[in-house]
Formats: sequence, C-alpha cells, structure tokens
Amino acid sequence: MILFGLIITINLSAQTSRRTIDLSGTISHKYPIKMTLTFNGNKVLGFYFYEKFKTKILLEGQIKEGKITLKESPDYASDFKIGFIGDLKGDSFSGEWTDKDKNKTLNFKTTVDSDNLTTIAKSTTEIEGTYENIMSSDNFFSSVDLKYIMDDLY
Repeated sequence: MILFGLIITINLSAQTSRRTIDLSGTISHKYPIKMTLTFNGNKVLGFYFYEKFKTKILLEGQIKEGKITLKESPDYASDFKIGFIGDLKGDSFSGEWTDKDKNKTLNFKTTVDSDNLTTIAKSTTEIEGTYENIMSSDNFFSSVDLKYIMDDLY
C-alpha cells in the first residue's frame, strides 16, 4: 500500500497543468473568428483563424496589468505591430485588433466556448525550448522556438 502511494506521488510531480480556453466571436462585428489560448503563468500562447479561411495564425503574448497583449505570428522584434489587446472578463475576451503598419484598428469581441485545465506530461514540457540551427554562424543565425499550445500543436 505504501509503494502504491509513492508511485502516485512521483507520477503527479511529473505533470503540470495549464489553462486552455476556446473562444468564438467577431472582429469589427463582421469577420467571424475562432481562437484558442493557453495560459502558462503570465505567458499566453495560441492561435486564431477566420471562419472563412480556417488558416491558423499563431499568437504569443502576455498578461500585464490585467490586459492581454497577443502578437500575431511573433518574431524576435520587441515592438507590437499586429495582434490583439484586450480584457478577459468572465466569459468574454474583447478589445482591439491592431495592425500598426497599416494604421488599422478594429474592435473584437469573443465569448468563451470552453475553459479547461489541461494536465501536460513532463515529457511534453521537456521538449519546449529554443533549438539552434547547427549551420548557424557569425553571419547567419537561425533557430526554432518550441512552445506547447495544445494536443500536438507547438
């Protein structure tokens, strides 16, 4: 009986949990979208897509002072150029979608379709990280940054 309890304790310590929410709504009251966000502390990862096209657009951001800022298809630039800035309150996430390069700002509003606490195996989180290209040099550098979003999506 003691051995059984020890195995469960070890197994539970090898897992972590993250909150994942699925949302649906619109941008500018006329462009239907679906969105999935996964929260890891104050970091947020996910994607959204326009219902018409179904192509996933990567989102990465953070929660700061109660606001969620999500960059689209993020790169290593620190400046926010395109994405969502809004508030997650109750069962809705709303605010503004902005494209600074095009000087365009549209309101968005989504509602939570599902809100789940997902248990993630340690083996999954262990592969998260930045992997440098073996061919990188002083002149050319490339890498891949793997972060778990959900299911088999990184």
